[in-house]
Amino acid sequence: MTERYSRDVSKHADDDIAEVVYHVVDERTQVTCHREDSKISATTREFIKPSLTDDKGSSGVVWNVNNYTAFLVSVVFSFSYTRRFRGAYLKSLS
Repeated sequence: MTERYSRDVSKHADDDIAEVVYHVVDERTQVTCHREDSKISATTREFIKPSLTDDKGSSGVVWNVNNYTAFLVSVVFSFSYTRRFRGAYLKSLS
């Protein structure tokens, strides 16, 4: 399933989502942001569905750095979007 969004010029391109692709079978979500005119590539993030238990058998969503990858175009970047998206993604799993 794919969701596409129009460019919101009031946001920085790295914080403005262009496309969200849900790979249901692979249990991952790929997010692509809009590309700035001066850049040749866009910022991308990939979230892998976390397990619902940890190694000790505790229930609940277990999040770790292995569940997330990113390609960041800008060196100066706000991770506020990543935290907001990850929180919404985790809530959607429960």
